[in-house]
Amino acid sequence: MRGRTTDKSYSLAIMDPHVRVHTTALETARSVVMNNIPWENNMKKAFLAYLALCLGFCSPVSAQQATPAASPLEYIGKPVRGVPVSQGVRAGKTLFVSGMPPFGQGGKIAVGDFPAQMKQVMENLTGVLKSSGAGWDRVVKTTVYLTRFQDFAEMNRIYASYFPGGNHPARTTVVVSALPHPDFLLEIECEAVLE
Repeated sequence: MRGRTTDKSYSLAIMDPHVRVHTTALETARSVVMNNIPWENNMKKAFLAYLALCLGFCSPVSAQQATPAASPLEYIGKPVRGVPVSQGVRAGKTLFVSGMPPFGQGGKIAVGDFPAQMKQVMENLTGVLKSSGAGWDRVVKTTVYLTRFQDFAEMNRIYASYFPGGNHPARTTVVVSALPHPDFLLEIECEAVLE
């Protein structure tokens, strides 16, 4: 008989001896309405039909909103002097470059020579940017850590020479009491957007 259900009607697919098994939530709700199943006699079936109708409308929307898989992180450079840090990390189209110390060839530091340290830091950063296929024109943010306020003007002069077009990234400059090595006069980190 149409309109009557068996004991197995508690699942979302309503079973009737004269009606085929419904495979989607929308078909289930349609079956309840089309077969005149009495709503007032069985509230549980009515609730299940309502739920099936809602699921039928909501599931296509949620399927479209699936987020793509995250791209893998790319670690750039080797740790400097055994410190557990990557020189840079690429996450999608963003490159995060660690605070760069003024180590030159063979780990040498120009002790007490701010212009030499500043140029070395900028060249070290340039190397990491190039290894990622970027240049200073793709840098969007820098953070400069100075140990002496009196080096601020010289830092600006050298820094500006790396942006000849005059398009400077956002920047924060902080004067700190010390950096990890007693001979460091500065450290710079940056973020770049890759093409």
